[in-house]
Amino acid sequence: MSTILSVGFGGFGNLSLNQLSTQQEPKESTALSLLNVKHISVGLWHSMIVTSHGKLYGVGRNRYGALGIGEPESLDQLNYLLPVEVPLSSGVKIMKACAGKTHSIALTDDGTLFSFGFGIACGHGHTTLTGVPEPVQYLFSYRVVDCSAGEGHSAAATEDGKLFTWGLANRIKPVMVKNKEIDDELFVQVVCGAYHAIALTATGKLFGYGRNDDGQVNGETSCFISEECIVEIKHPLGEGHYWTQVSCGLKQTIALDNKGKVYIWGLIKDGLTSVSGSVKAPTLVDLSNLSSKVKKVMSGYSSFGILTQDGKLQTWGYNLHYNCCHGHNKFVQKPTMVESLSPMAINDVFMGAYNVFISCGLSATSDYSRLLHETCYFADCKLRASNGDEQVCHSCILSARSPYIAALLFKSYVTNQLSTSCAKFTSTSEKLKAEIENILTLDFIEDGNQLSQVLDLLYTNISNNIKNPKKFDDIFNSYLFNTEKSIELLQSLGNADEAKKIKRIC
Repeated sequence: MSTILSVGFGGFGNLSLNQLSTQQEPKESTALSLLNVKHISVGLWHSMIVTSHGKLYGVGRNRYGALGIGEPESLDQLNYLLPVEVPLSSGVKIMKACAGKTHSIALTDDGTLFSFGFGIACGHGHTTLTGVPEPVQYLFSYRVVDCSAGEGHSAAATEDGKLFTWGLANRIKPVMVKNKEIDDELFVQVVCGAYHAIALTATGKLFGYGRNDDGQVNGETSCFISEECIVEIKHPLGEGHYWTQVSCGLKQTIALDNKGKVYIWGLIKDGLTSVSGSVKAPTLVDLSNLSSKVKKVMSGYSSFGILTQDGKLQTWGYNLHYNCCHGHNKFVQKPTMVESLSPMAINDVFMGAYNVFISCGLSATSDYSRLLHETCYFADCKLRASNGDEQVCHSCILSARSPYIAALLFKSYVTNQLSTSCAKFTSTSEKLKAEIENILTLDFIEDGNQLSQVLDLLYTNISNNIKNPKKFDDIFNSYLFNTEKSIELLQSLGNADEAKKIKRIC
């Protein structure tokens, strides 16, 4: 589980910080940190979040049903300041989601593409809005492997290397991109800017289409490039050099090549390269100050970012909404290290139009304790002591930590009770479910004070209610109850979520 920070424009609640205001410096979104986030797509007004378990959440503005939870019926249903889960059919597992301006798309593990929100960008063959996820039926014959969403358009790449687009030029359903120039190409990645799109092939070539007034696709023309006229963006150094990743903004594009070099083109402001204005061809960015190779390139609407392999973030460009993460809103002339994040190991960065999410390493022990004692909506279950006292907690932590501590207790128990058979504590989860009739009420625990101590131990390895805390196994033995009951309780808690015996409160 990673710590998720957010920064930038938050006027629609889209930072997941439970606020309707801009965040000037990166701040942890505790709600997102608890979701075990795999991927975040940052749109113009909202964001879509995919968890490692394949669940889908949305946060921010729900105009036209862009969050996938239905069209808002009143103003108080327009902005969501904390993540809300998108209802999906049982068994549907989301692998990637993309947020546009007023629509979103989501890709499942079996290659099915869902979309919802403003009609023309959804690809359902009509222009009316779709407030909840619906499969894009025109792609049923294909297994989609990548997808992207722009302001009012979308694109998808399929397993057999085909490229589809819809939304631009009033296309209300997916059309296959094809001409003689790409007949032998297999597309593996596609990225939508606001009004243009760039696709990467299996051989490291880039092709683009869409709005091109500032050369954000290709500098050979300033006209709109339809998908039928898709053009190649050639590497300026030619043979031996190829593209490995690409990202698009409002009127700009950034790409990484196989040598670890970064290039940008399109509408470029002063300081980014040796030239400014409309940069009509890929132009090398000076990154001579890097201590490590570039791992990822990204683009906001008019800003850029790079993440290095040693977990450092550099950003530059348009910064009115503090979206470059430097704590000020002045234009950032050149790639600049985000110093406030330099002590952290950054796993991933998700950059959008005017706000950014940053995934960092696991929270410290003190953070676990804070998660337990904050009474936030994202605590997803309750436990009850025998006297009726209740404590909110998190099923993910119960299921992860309880078996671990039970194993340590068991090891200590066997060491001290050599005559005890190991088999006594290797019960299957089915047997444990039968033995513990109701996980909701823990008969072993007398009151809320003891219940809090058990959870303190699970979250932090220490008990905050005991002076001079000892090791958790000693505390279980001497203060709460005997080791045998402790192990039984912990194993039961570890299986509680699977057994559906803890009280769900979300």
